[in-house]
Amino acid sequence: MKQILVLIACFAVVSCNNNGSKSPASEGHAASVTQERIEKHTADTASVPDKSPRSGAVQTDSVLNLELPQNNDGLTVRILKKSAPVICNFLVRNKGVLSARIITPDDKDNIRFNQIFMPDKSSDGPFGKELNYDIKKTGLYKLIIGEDLMAENPYKGEFSLELRISQK
Repeated sequence: MKQILVLIACFAVVSCNNNGSKSPASEGHAASVTQERIEKHTADTASVPDKSPRSGAVQTDSVLNLELPQNNDGLTVRILKKSAPVICNFLVRNKGVLSARIITPDDKDNIRFNQIFMPDKSSDGPFGKELNYDIKKTGLYKLIIGEDLMAENPYKGEFSLELRISQK
């Protein structure tokens, strides 16, 4: 009987001291792991935008490389959101104010600008369906569009995205 108790005690001590693989959340590194994944995804997918989608065409990709006009004209893109967040990469050549708007059939649809990532890898957000953001640095920006996870009924369907950068 004593041997069984000693064996159980040894097993308990070894189990509690196991330094095997820990999940990032248990180590308190969930935010940094998420940021590393975002940075890796940005490095893998966010090269300088090649060409904007055709006007009027409905985009079905979850990652879009957009090219904004340089003459203060805006860009409107129709996007079909299936499930994943939509990521819009765009190059900013001049400082100014970014104005962006999400247009859906119903004004109460659960979709918003979740985050904006700047060229220096810093981020800001969340925002609503409209965004006015002071652009202080030139370079590659990234907008994440998705639903508010605290609300019900994630949005799936078509929406329009309007982007414009105007001088101050």
